Parts: sequence; structure tokens; C-alpha cells
Amino acid sequence: MARHGMTGFGRGEADAGDVRVVVEAKSVNHRYLDVKVSLPRRLVSLEASVVAAVKAKVGRGRVEIGA
Repeated sequence: MARHGMTGFGRGEADAGDVRVVVEAKSVNHRYLDVKVSLPRRLVSLEASVVAAVKAKVGRGRVEIGA
């Protein structure tokens, strides 16, 4: 069974017309999966989708997503 480190940091940027989105993700070792999402008020409706996407890819750890 391969083991992968759970500590990391990532940053992504995307442009769509005159809209620019910057997302940062941080993760640290944690016994269970704990996802925290911090979005601007106008994007808060996307929070459940972001949490679901993280849960589909990550098995455990404390993951913080911010935009």
C-alpha cells in the first residue's frame, strides 16, 4: 500500500472574461477528514460542491480551501 504525505499547499488561478478567481488549498496531517472552506459571500453557494470535490479526492487530513 502506497502512502502519500498529507501536508501540502497549492494555489491556482483562472480567468473567465473579466472575472479572475484565485484559490489556495492547504492540508496537514489529521486522523480524519476535516474540510474547511472560506469563500467570498458571492461564491458561498459553491461551498457544498467544493467540499464534495475535496472528499472525492482526499481520504484524510485537515484541508483548508480559500478563494
